[in-house]
Amino acid sequence: MRQLLFLFTALVFLTSCSKKAEGGYKFVHHIKKGDRKPQVGEYAYFHVYFRNGDKLITSTRERGGVSQYKMPEVNKDGKGVIPIVAGLRLMGIGDSLTVFMPIDTIKNLPPELAGVKELEYDIVLTDIKTEDEYNKEKETKEREFAAKMEEGKKLSDEIGVTVKKVIADFKAKKLPNVVKTASGLQYCITQPGTGAKVENGSQATVQYYGALMNGETFDDSFSRGMEPFTLGIGEGQVIQGWDEGLTYFSEGSKGYLFIPSALGYGDKGTGPIKPNSDLVFYIEVISVKK
Repeated sequence: MRQLLFLFTALVFLTSCSKKAEGGYKFVHHIKKGDRKPQVGEYAYFHVYFRNGDKLITSTRERGGVSQYKMPEVNKDGKGVIPIVAGLRLMGIGDSLTVFMPIDTIKNLPPELAGVKELEYDIVLTDIKTEDEYNKEKETKEREFAAKMEEGKKLSDEIGVTVKKVIADFKAKKLPNVVKTASGLQYCITQPGTGAKVENGSQATVQYYGALMNGETFDDSFSRGMEPFTLGIGEGQVIQGWDEGLTYFSEGSKGYLFIPSALGYGDKGTGPIKPNSDLVFYIEVISVKK
């Protein structure tokens, strides 16, 4: 019975793949329940997973959002058709479909794809909007973003005033609850967290405000619309002071890192940070994932 089921599944797959989408791409429809398909000039909203067999290369979910694409005119000669567009032509809202792209259509093939015959695009169509609907949504998002930017700039200015006072108290040794570690890093937790502890190997999402020890800011997430920064801890993605310092925080905690130059940008510096500059960061840990 299981052999018959396997043969039936394989037959359906091969039959589906024998069909050709725009551009001559093979495809297989996994879920087919949506009636309305995206028309020329409309915007398709979708998730896509780009795979080499079982190996995921990249996906829109990893990048944190749904993609939108304005559907072009049908390419009658089939040349230069994007595989994703070819798949979207065939889909209704809620459908999922895989388009197979022959590897010989890619120029400057990376060495890791040597010997691969085709790549796969798994597509899930989540919505379709007319150009008017898309433009209205875009305008709403732009207004919301402008409001967040204004709110974030105001909050950044307020934090900046507090940071300067904290630096003055730190220099005068009047800042309470400062802990110095063996590396020379110093930290101060002003609000304990109640969530998971930040550890090497975990993923932390934080808001931050960075300044030199004279109080001059060089970077912060608040003034950029309060878009937090997500990083893997202990992976060398950031300066040593962050990799170590964040491990003293937990989800929901707030506080300060006082980072000596040796754990920051050292004798090279970067951008507005001059060589041998000690740094201070105000940190808010938004979430921690193990």
